[in-house]
Amino acid sequence: MANEEKKAPTIVRFYRFRNRLKEKTHGLGGGKGGISPEAMEKAEKALETLSEDYPDWVSGLITNWRNNMSAALIHRKTARISSKKFTALPMI
Repeated sequence: MANEEKKAPTIVRFYRFRNRLKEKTHGLGGGKGGISPEAMEKAEKALETLSEDYPDWVSGLITNWRNNMSAALIHRKTARISSKKFTALPMI
């Protein structure tokens, strides 16, 4: 341990960029900034519509995934590869 070499110090640089979006929404950007009440109402209505459709949407995705997974497992059990190295896929 007496022969340990001293390592050169690591140079660390900090970059601090202004967060313009945060400044705009807090009204600190020097301009008008903020979010208009009309835009907030429109966004809230869109979220309400999406929240009503969400359970059906997710249920459809899960059903689709389950069907695709079942088909893939059935296909894997019956698939064969004609090659010199491989004669069949491993059965699970």
